Amino acid sequence: MNRMTEIKFNRVPSAGTRILVLTIVASSSVACFAAPVVDTIGAKIAACGASGCHIELEAGKDYLETKPWNLRGKNHVTISGYGNTVYFGFDPEAPPGVAIDASGAMHLHFSGWRMALPSKGGRPSVGLLLARNTKNKSSGSHHFERWSIQGWYTKAAVAAIASEVNVWIHCFLTNSHPNSAVYWTGRSNELGIVSPFGAFGSGSTNTCHDFIATGFGHYGMVNGENSQGVTIVLGDGTHDFHLRGGTMSMRGNKGMGSVGGRCGLLLGSQGKRPVINVLLDAVEWETVGAKHTVVVSRRAEGLSIRDSLLEAIESVLHVEKNGVLFDSIVESSRLIAGIGNQARQCESDAVITVQGHVEASRFDLRGRRLIPLKRDIAGRCARSLYVDDKAKFVENEVRLRLNNDAYNYEQIKKSNDLQEKDR
Repeated sequence: MNRMTEIKFNRVPSAGTRILVLTIVASSSVACFAAPVVDTIGAKIAACGASGCHIELEAGKDYLETKPWNLRGKNHVTISGYGNTVYFGFDPEAPPGVAIDASGAMHLHFSGWRMALPSKGGRPSVGLLLARNTKNKSSGSHHFERWSIQGWYTKAAVAAIASEVNVWIHCFLTNSHPNSAVYWTGRSNELGIVSPFGAFGSGSTNTCHDFIATGFGHYGMVNGENSQGVTIVLGDGTHDFHLRGGTMSMRGNKGMGSVGGRCGLLLGSQGKRPVINVLLDAVEWETVGAKHTVVVSRRAEGLSIRDSLLEAIESVLHVEKNGVLFDSIVESSRLIAGIGNQARQCESDAVITVQGHVEASRFDLRGRRLIPLKRDIAGRCARSLYVDDKAKFVENEVRLRLNNDAYNYEQIKKSNDLQEKDR
């Protein structure tokens, strides 16, 4: 819940210079809360010694920080709260590239508070940066619990660059920028992030990202076929990325069924190293503001989707022309595709759509649902599986309800274990 309606910034001349004047406008509906405490947490972080420190937010108070936090190289820093909101109110004309820089840090612990951007403040490119230092030494082992982030970030709300072995429990991560990401991770700085505290490093590995009962929200995405909003991006060489429980909501700016983004989860961005071992277990993703739920754009190995509810406008799993999916499994899930597309042709709408290469994988699509269950006049609309004529789909195990649930059924059956079971 927002506890302030706005934070206003005004520039006024004084003795030939320009001074930033900050005005806090409190909401009358929450008069029981005192005005936020200004610029105290960053100072306490700077005072943390080599052995770490515990910064405890005071119950019933919100905080305003007008400068980015420098957690670089800090170890064992805990910032805990009691439902507090920490607003990062930056100059709209000169916002920093990063609000919280934790590059090179180890064993950070955030819990019980919310990070937010005021509606009238500056918009940094990244909210929280987790990365290695310039010597590329290992960093990470962070713990986030009951922590949330919201605001408008032009690149990503959270960016993790070769920051490994991090755990997120009961968190909620959101971004309202239409064409950026909520959570981005990879081995190197593919996003071109610039920190106000200088350069940071990358790594040869990027592993062990664990999310437990954590929610993701991507809002206000601009309607249009070329929208590029992605909630979670797994970049080059990412492996062992696990989501257990939790939700995702993607909404276009014209409501349900409007194409406001590319996908909920993108496997592969740049580079040649594959994304390996990605788990979606018992998640509920309403990605009805995007074309697809999961997109494979490069090589991905070991994708597992099980016991989940996934929804999207066109397809739940889409393997692009340059995508390769290997040794993966989709099973025991409720998969809904084709939402909001009653007005257009649905020939290529399906739970799984393949334009690239899929091999040695298993798909049990007998329990799927497709909405709407619509076919064009020629009866070519695939309900469960659509494999493009130029795609490579070999040595896979596929279970369908009916053979006409697969486009190119006879061709697929020649090089795959393809079976159907009547309703």
